[in-house]
Amino acid sequence: MFFNLQLWLYLQNIVSIFAGGRSDSRVYLFLIYLSLLFIIFFLIKYRNYYDFEKIIVLKKIINVKNLIFTIAICLIFNLFSYFYFIQTNHLPLKYVITYNHGEMSSTDIFHNHIMKGSIAYTISLFNHNNPTYENLDIGTAYLNLMPNIMFIVGIFLFIILFLVFIFYFIILIKKINKDPNLNKISFILLYSIISFSILKNFLDGGLLNHETIGIIISLSIILFFYNRKIINISAILLSAIFIYDIFINESSWYLYILSVIGIISLIFLIFIIYKKDVRNMLFPFITFFIICSFNLYQKIETSSYRKLKTEEQTLVIAIFQTKKLNGVFIERELIGDMKILESQNHHYKTINDLLIDLKINDNYRPVAIEWITCNPQGSKLSYTFTFKTTRKPDYLKTSKSIYNLIISPTEENFVYNAKLEIDPCIPRLDNFLIESLKDAGLKNFFIYNIKNIYFNQ
Repeated sequence: MFFNLQLWLYLQNIVSIFAGGRSDSRVYLFLIYLSLLFIIFFLIKYRNYYDFEKIIVLKKIINVKNLIFTIAICLIFNLFSYFYFIQTNHLPLKYVITYNHGEMSSTDIFHNHIMKGSIAYTISLFNHNNPTYENLDIGTAYLNLMPNIMFIVGIFLFIILFLVFIFYFIILIKKINKDPNLNKISFILLYSIISFSILKNFLDGGLLNHETIGIIISLSIILFFYNRKIINISAILLSAIFIYDIFINESSWYLYILSVIGIISLIFLIFIIYKKDVRNMLFPFITFFIICSFNLYQKIETSSYRKLKTEEQTLVIAIFQTKKLNGVFIERELIGDMKILESQNHHYKTINDLLIDLKINDNYRPVAIEWITCNPQGSKLSYTFTFKTTRKPDYLKTSKSIYNLIISPTEENFVYNAKLEIDPCIPRLDNFLIESLKDAGLKNFFIYNIKNIYFNQ
């Protein structure tokens, strides 16, 4: 069981390099997509199910130019959806948290989640009695905040983009089969990573997301600098990425050493094999570092957080589920639907052990350790933010024991300024803001302009 959990975490970390996010569905979908490409390849290669000479029309329609055109249209539409959402709801061009239909979602121009609403809209068509899907992270928060035609176009473009990638892969099979020195498995793996990342970032990420920029450069290398040495070098670097991921996420000192040795050995191997092709090596090296460098800081930060020792420490946990925890936990406060629990008598050695037991990820830093991640005797943290409701609220409550929420209206309709103070060891700030407004009597709203105005420890 432990091995399976560790393997799953490892797969999540690998997929996060080119398709970041907090949903487990990314891993399942990538494995299904990768399997589909391998099935297509082996069917065509060994079963002769595809006659290349008879599908001239397909070759004319699906080519490099049309592939790039389709990708460009999809990503530009994604960017357009962001501006349309901001303009329609009269929001600033900033980081915005949306709470609607029982789901929370955040978005900004560099990581756009608006098109995820296409998934929620499609699912809602098959479940008329229950249009809300709380905590599934499928874009339900954006339903009814934009015209449905936007989501319909989004699904339509996604299907077209998916089919173009599949058909272009079929056409490429003839080309790669003619090259006996090209590692076919490496090519399929690289193609699957690049195409899946673009598909994912059309719905979740957008044109200006760092993953999209890095992966488009990777695609350009494959399309315009097609060379078996580049493909093979990229495959070796891909192996280095996997080893790098172990290096970042594992805590055992011997794995650190083995990972460093592995990365150095692979890079040295490239220079030995392709020492006469330094220019060709430039492209995959740039790709490797572009893809990895943007995630390096986040990986190190996440890994450091997971490895924090919790033995004989007081933990403060913010959770929504009611699962029994491994130890004695006392409920400090209930904020909306979020419970704040505290415990000194637990059996977790690290935060990672607790997260695995809870089966939750660490995107929102759900655990605080007194005197390590926070000072429980420090001054309260004061935050100001602006929120906007979709209609005039029936009532607003503005007080709570664990925080001092103050709400004041502005000159704009349905727009309010707010200030609250929270204890220094309360985790999950974004969720805290959401739950505090739900506690105040609100159901649908936007939050932006979040500022920490005072911090003293």
